[in-house]
Amino acid sequence: MVGVSDSEGEAAFELAFDDSDYQATWTLIASRFGCGVAEIKLLLDTPVELCILFGDYDCDRDVDVADIMQVASRWRSRVGDTDYNPTYDLDGDGDIDVVDIMNVAARWGNTCVP
Repeated sequence: MVGVSDSEGEAAFELAFDDSDYQATWTLIASRFGCGVAEIKLLLDTPVELCILFGDYDCDRDVDVADIMQVASRWRSRVGDTDYNPTYDLDGDGDIDVVDIMNVAARWGNTCVP
């Protein structure tokens, strides 16, 4: 099952269990930049909440200088350059510039609390 979150970052899904799989361990993957993977044992009405933090490129559950530096290290790269990576082109305009860096810097100090 694959899904995409809405503009608020929320998604809902349902799983139907039967006698053959109700004790199975399912892997729930909700990620941005590879962060937020969880393996969960689902039993009946198991609540699940994952925090995917925009700008947390190093997956340490906060936005800090390390995350900003990941974007800044690609400064002035463009589509076709070896160091260009669309993951860091946050405005999707084909280059990594001050706008992309400021998108992460504006979230400085944001954290995910488990």
